[in-house]
Amino acid sequence: MIEGKADIELCEGVFYNPEMKLSRDISVAILREVEEGRWLDAFTATGIRGIRYNLEAGKEVDFLDRSKKAISCCKKNLKRNNIEGNVIEGSFDDYSNGIYDGIELDPFGSPAQHIGHAIDLVGEGVLSVTATDSLMLCGIQKEALKKYYGAIGLHNFFCHETAVRILMKKVADEAMKRDRGIMPICSFYYRHQFKTIVRVGKRYYEKSKKNVGMAVWEGRDYGPIWKGSLHDKKIIKKATSQDKRASKYLSLFEEELDQLHSFYSVGVLSSKLKVRPPKLSDIIEGLRGRGYNATRTHFMANAFKSNADEEAIEELFKELSLK
Repeated sequence: MIEGKADIELCEGVFYNPEMKLSRDISVAILREVEEGRWLDAFTATGIRGIRYNLEAGKEVDFLDRSKKAISCCKKNLKRNNIEGNVIEGSFDDYSNGIYDGIELDPFGSPAQHIGHAIDLVGEGVLSVTATDSLMLCGIQKEALKKYYGAIGLHNFFCHETAVRILMKKVADEAMKRDRGIMPICSFYYRHQFKTIVRVGKRYYEKSKKNVGMAVWEGRDYGPIWKGSLHDKKIIKKATSQDKRASKYLSLFEEELDQLHSFYSVGVLSSKLKVRPPKLSDIIEGLRGRGYNATRTHFMANAFKSNADEEAIEELFKELSLK
């Protein structure tokens, strides 16, 4: 199996998800622009992420997994790609081997219970966290969300952005417990996966405190969420990928108004107003023409972010629907 510059063998009983190639493409593009060098791939499985980070982003990587099958598979794949790396069998939560410059946390299931230990091991470095527990983060499993993430979710059209921001809030919470904070590098949603890559450090503590808080939608409180930016736009601007889909996402990340913590769905708003859905490009152009900021968002295809008030947006929708 060829993915990026990696040539990996798929092993029976060892997890590999081909649908998450795009997420790995984006992560590689971002981490290529991050200077930190010594990484731990904490739930390595086939070793695909760590191998790609080594081959394509120049990182020195240790590989950890508690599964004997995964360890055997990872060793084969390192040899297959001519990589010398430490492959360690053991549980991440019991693992301690000095401080890493970066940690990749991509477990099967929720990462919530592992984030604190990851921050202990990353020191003042970079933490890359993946979550796939969408039923929880999208507010369907309400009690589990309170238990593991300490938050109230929303199951609505922008729940995937809320999920990413709850994940970021959890990382910030665990950092602040250790007198540190976070600075976002890149955070996104793709299919059923939520991803955040952040810098961790003491200098981010005060800003993190200010960026965590509750939010309101249609009279309902939700959160706490991360209310700050999702991306470091300087890094996003420099990041490049050979994959066309990854490049498209990076362009969207660079453009989108990521400090706004929700967005408008053209379909939902048109239905509410009982009007014909306007073209997305016309909406964005119309709002900009009225002096507002407006952009597409990667969270939903036919949706937009804007700092315009709802009255101005609804007025524009009604005007455009008559054309």
